[in-house]
Amino acid sequence: MTRKPLFLTFAVLALALLRPCPATAGTTGKINGFVRDQKGAPLPGANVTLDGARQGAVADAKGYYVIINIFPGVYTLTASLIGYDRVSKSPVIVIADQTTTVDFTDQTATVDFALKETALQMSEVTVIAKRPLVEADKTTSEYVVTVSEIERIGVVRSMQDLLQLLPGVSVDGSNRIRGSFVEQVGYGTDVAYIVDGVRMNHNDGRGKGGTFQSVNRGAVQEVSVLAGVMPAEYGNTQAGVVNVVTKEGGNKYHGWLEGRYEPAGQKHWGANVYDSPQHLGRVRWNDPNWTNERDPLTGRLVHQRTDYDRWSGYQAEANASGPMGDRASFVASIKHDQFATPLPGPSKAGFYDEQNRFVPSGPDNLTASGSFTFMPSANLKLKVGGLLQRWSYWNPGNEDVTGGSGTVFNLPGVMRGLGDDGRDLFLPEGWSAAGRQKAREELEYAVLTHALSPKTFYEVRLSRSRSFLDTSGASPVTALNAQDV
Repeated sequence: MTRKPLFLTFAVLALALLRPCPATAGTTGKINGFVRDQKGAPLPGANVTLDGARQGAVADAKGYYVIINIFPGVYTLTASLIGYDRVSKSPVIVIADQTTTVDFTDQTATVDFALKETALQMSEVTVIAKRPLVEADKTTSEYVVTVSEIERIGVVRSMQDLLQLLPGVSVDGSNRIRGSFVEQVGYGTDVAYIVDGVRMNHNDGRGKGGTFQSVNRGAVQEVSVLAGVMPAEYGNTQAGVVNVVTKEGGNKYHGWLEGRYEPAGQKHWGANVYDSPQHLGRVRWNDPNWTNERDPLTGRLVHQRTDYDRWSGYQAEANASGPMGDRASFVASIKHDQFATPLPGPSKAGFYDEQNRFVPSGPDNLTASGSFTFMPSANLKLKVGGLLQRWSYWNPGNEDVTGGSGTVFNLPGVMRGLGDDGRDLFLPEGWSAAGRQKAREELEYAVLTHALSPKTFYEVRLSRSRSFLDTSGASPVTALNAQDV
C-alpha cells in the first residue's frame, strides 16, 4: 500500500473512533503591528522575531507585520533591519484567542517599533511595554489569569479555587457564572469547560450531576473566563466558558513539588458532634448499660465515639516537564488528597470535589494530566494530551452520588453520618448499605496545528471522553433496622 492511501485509511479510522469537539476555543494568540523609522516612514523587509519561540515575521511594503499561532505566555519581541539599531520590547503578554495589544506610544492598538538609523554597530535598545487598560478587539466580558499570576497566588489549592476569585463566578462551588441555571442536584450545567480547545464532558448517562473539570493547578498555563453573549465559536453554552490552556515542555528540564499539611482539629462550629444538643435526652454516656451495649450479630459496641477531630490531612502535587530530543517535549502532573473527615462518616479521610463537598474516599483518589508536544517543522505542531481523575467512595444512596450525608428513610443507601436526625451516627465505620463504589473520568485528545503561511493556519482536534462508575461493591444487605440512638 502506498503512503497516500495508508494515510487516508488512518485518518478515516481516527475520525470513526474519536468524535470531534463541539466547541472550538482558541489556544493560541496573535501579535501584529508596524515597523517605522524615527520619522514615521514604514520599513519594508524589517525582521520581527519572538525570542525563545522560533517564530517571527517580515514587515510588508507598509511596514506591517503579523505573527500568528503563538502559545500563551510572556515574550520579548525584537525588530531589526540592516542600517538600523535593533529594538526589543518586553514584556509582551500573549493571551489565548486574542490579538496582543501592547503599545509603544500608548496611542495605538498595535506593537509599533521606531528604528533609529545608524551607520555604526551600536548596542541593543530595550523598551519596556505596558498592557493597555482597554483591549479594542474584545467582544465579551473576559477575565484572564496567566501562569505568573497563578504561581503568585499561594492560597489557591485547585483550579476551582482560582476560578472563584474571578468576577462573576459563584463562590459556593455550584459551577455558576452570573447567576446561571442550577439543576435540582445543586450544580450548574450552563457553563462549558474547555481544555486545549477540547470540551470537557461528563458522560455518565444521567444527563446531569456535574461536569468533568479537574485540571491540576500546576499544569495550567492560562485560564480565562468568558461571560455574557458568547461568540459563535462556542456552541451549546448559555452562561459562560472556562477556557484552560495547559503547559507545554520547554528546552530545559523542570520539576515542581508542593505539599500542604492540615493539622488536626475540629473543623466545624459548636460542640463535638457526640455532645451536640440535637442528641440531648437520647445519649447516655454516663449509663454503663447504654455505653456497653453490643450488636448481637457482630458483637461490636454499638455506641462508640470517633475521634474525628484528632486526624490530620495532606495534599501533594508534583509536576515534571522537559525536552524529548530537539523537536519534542513533555509535561506530566499528578495530585493526591487525603484530608481528614470534617464530621463522623464511613471513612476517616477523603477529598473535596469541584463543589467543595467532602467525599469519604480511600487513599486511591488521584488527579493526573499530561501532554506530549511534537514539532517536526516550524509550521507544524502535534499535541497529544490526557486528563484522568479517579476515586472510590461510600455511596450515601441519594441521586447525587458524591454528596450529602445519606438520604433520609432510604434504608438501602444509609451510611454512617448525621443523616436521619442523627440515627446513623453509630452505624459501623467503613460500611454503607449501598456499598463502596469506584468512579473515573477520562479525557484524551490530539490537536494538530498547521501554518499554511505567515498569516494563515488551521487546527484539527480529536477527542474522546468517558465517565466510569463501578457499583459492584454494593453490600448484599438490602434493609437495615436503623434504631434511635
